Amino acid sequence: MKTFFKLNRTCFLLCVFMVFSANLYAQQHVYVVTSPIANTIPFNSSISQNFRQYVYYPSDFPTATPGLITDLYIKSSSAVTPNFSNLTVKMGYVAFSTFPSGNYITGLQTVYTGAYNQATVVGNYVKITLQTPFVYTNTQNFVVEFSQLGYSPGFNVNQASVPQRSVYGAATGTSGGIQDRLADFGFDLLPGGDGYNNAGLADLISPYNFCASTQEVKVKVRNYGTNILNTLQIQWSMDGVMQTPVNITTPIDTFGSVGGNERDVVLGNYAFPSTPIAFKAWTTFPNGGVDTINWNDTLSMPLAATNYTLTSSSDTICANGSASLSLTPSTGFAPNALTWQQSTDGGLTWTNITGVTG
Repeated sequence: MKTFFKLNRTCFLLCVFMVFSANLYAQQHVYVVTSPIANTIPFNSSISQNFRQYVYYPSDFPTATPGLITDLYIKSSSAVTPNFSNLTVKMGYVAFSTFPSGNYITGLQTVYTGAYNQATVVGNYVKITLQTPFVYTNTQNFVVEFSQLGYSPGFNVNQASVPQRSVYGAATGTSGGIQDRLADFGFDLLPGGDGYNNAGLADLISPYNFCASTQEVKVKVRNYGTNILNTLQIQWSMDGVMQTPVNITTPIDTFGSVGGNERDVVLGNYAFPSTPIAFKAWTTFPNGGVDTINWNDTLSMPLAATNYTLTSSSDTICANGSASLSLTPSTGFAPNALTWQQSTDGGLTWTNITGVTG
């Protein structure tokens, strides 16, 4: 009985340890600092110190394979529910291993921007689910940038003294100071050595501020994946009525390429009525296959013709006099998109006014 009791107890302790170890970190890949220091920059500091960039190496995450980073984790010194009015996170690859100067690294990809409010997860980590997943190669050093424009509350981040691995300063600036700091940091990864097909619609380009008439409908298509998009179809509808799909056969490259990873695409012309209409467009069949991530596939919004109003500072002027005309709305259309006309017979006939732009 004693032997049985001891074996059973040993197994119990071992099982408890294994369960605890499996839940020690919520993230898949993590860099843990030694001798951490609770630091206020940039998540719990004034506008003069609300910005920081860190540089990490693939060797910091030895088990990470090529893929798509979907979530980031930054460790707080204590459990907290931070509340940021505007938090921005950017990432990008660099050729250096330590910051050469206090100049901020530019050209990074924005992976999260907007309000943030979420309690820390296991291990007091602040988890940030990326709005735009980041393509991870596991062969290049990369910079992670954090900045915030207001908090209540913020949090102190766990960092250690590592030479020249960060720069900090004001988010509105272009340079700051080098500091020997590196934070507890981790990420979740969708592994994919063979790459991802991930096409999305980033924005509606036109029409904006338009009259009830036939207008060109144009959208911005973006390649969020690791594969070049050689073929793609965009389907769209107006008030639920399907329109003619658009097939893209000119390749759209991946992020960081010389040609860029996005393109403006004309879907077609549509006769807009004076009443609002529901517009919807979505990407399908990237490279003839399945889209890996679907949160960015669809773009939908109401589109309504604009009623323009023209007012004058005076309705009567003398010869050689002048009067100011004000157009409402005065923005939202392309430069030189307006044609100004005049009538000398009470509006029966109209002629273009030359030399006027806007």
